[in-house]
Amino acid sequence: MRISRGAFSDMSDTLFSVIGVPTGLWIDTACGTTFHLLWNATPNATGYKIYQLGPKYMEEIGTSTTTDFYVTTGVNTTDTFYFAVAALETTNGANGRKSIAYRKLPGDINCLDDAYNVETILPFTDVYSCASNGNVPVQVKVRNIGLRNIFNLPIYYQVNAGPIVSEFIPGLFLIGDSIIYTFTTTVNMLNAGTYSIKTWVHTGADVDNSNDTTMATAIVQAPTVFAPPAMVQDFEGPIFPPVGWKVFDYDASVKWQKIFCISGANTGNTHAAYMDFFNYQTKNAVDDLETPMFDLTNVTMDSVLLRFDLAHAYGPLELDTLSMWVSPNCNDNYSPLNYKKWGVDLATVGMMNTIFSPQMPSQWRKDQVDLSAYKGQKVFVRFRGSNKMGNNLYIDNINLEMKNATPLTTGLVQMNPYKIYPNPSDGNYILEFETGFKKTIQYVIYNVAGQVIKNVSIDAKAGQTKAAIDIAEYPSGYYLLELHDGVQSEKIKLTKL
Repeated sequence: MRISRGAFSDMSDTLFSVIGVPTGLWIDTACGTTFHLLWNATPNATGYKIYQLGPKYMEEIGTSTTTDFYVTTGVNTTDTFYFAVAALETTNGANGRKSIAYRKLPGDINCLDDAYNVETILPFTDVYSCASNGNVPVQVKVRNIGLRNIFNLPIYYQVNAGPIVSEFIPGLFLIGDSIIYTFTTTVNMLNAGTYSIKTWVHTGADVDNSNDTTMATAIVQAPTVFAPPAMVQDFEGPIFPPVGWKVFDYDASVKWQKIFCISGANTGNTHAAYMDFFNYQTKNAVDDLETPMFDLTNVTMDSVLLRFDLAHAYGPLELDTLSMWVSPNCNDNYSPLNYKKWGVDLATVGMMNTIFSPQMPSQWRKDQVDLSAYKGQKVFVRFRGSNKMGNNLYIDNINLEMKNATPLTTGLVQMNPYKIYPNPSDGNYILEFETGFKKTIQYVIYNVAGQVIKNVSIDAKAGQTKAAIDIAEYPSGYYLLELHDGVQSEKIKLTKL
């Protein structure tokens, strides 16, 4: 460059720059997908351009008014990268030359703070609105996988697109430690809906943002409510589980399903809910089928019975179990009802070592569980199958029935169950029942193959009747006694020693 004034002039003696070239470019931290670049300040510079080597050339990736820059896209710690920086003087538009490139080799660099958000924890993932409340706690599990202790770790959560809740995990968070932190600010989940909860942690020195955030979702739904005697479920609808019902498949394997049966408990084909215990390989696994909510708040009759048809053959080795559970007043805490059966008590056709599917009405039995103690409440009931790799279980025609006790002095039909004893026996039994007036009782006895071996009519007078039943001539095993009075029928399993 030459400068002249009048007769005087001068030429520069060496190379010079309008603005200097940055020096000392380096990376102090490289963690995950974030690099932190630093360099020395250049005199008179008001800003800097940052470059990264592309397929052929150094390409501009950003600008900075300070002497550092975070690269957060297009980088990792497994490949090699090249970076450069140039000074700017924005007042007169000066653009300086790029620095000598810095080569970033594979590997981490000074990953100091690294708070790993392991998971967001909610007390439930699916709940009825009647069991939810306005103070649902949010928890987050965090682990310190960095190279130094962290003090007062900032932590945040957000529900859907709502406001951000900001708190601190107080105190010193040591290297390698894990903690489950419960936010002091709770979430209002009174209303039905989907609540997506995002949690995250971050410190100024935590440059690995890839492991800072996790999410969890809770679904709050309004229950389907049935007031007796409205609920009758025969599983003939197009979907399973039916509206308002739930299936709980705790081991993500075999679960309650809908299946076609050649014969129902009455006549003709049917669909039923069933557990495929025959092919279920997870021994001791438990699966639940939950009813809709039963509203018993306005029941005035003496008793409430949940009745259902059942068919089951037990396996040759161990015995599957069906039990009934109840949740009063939607508290989501289930307690056992007075119903738990397995083996001979549960079976309707005895032992089979081939896949069982009911072929005739005699292979079904009507069972019931008493819900009278829950009058005045709203309850859910669960059918719980416990797998022992035995044989299949079917349930159908689930309905609520309400009854008043009938005094013995009236002329109405006495609905007390039939009694038969001793059972088991050597084949000789006593059938005992009571009726309010003269009528004919018909009983039929089937063997395990469904064949009729006895068909007898009893002319009963008003009052108590006792009649002998004799199957001593037949082999030991299980038999089905079916009784008809012209109006209703009952089925009782007989065991012959």
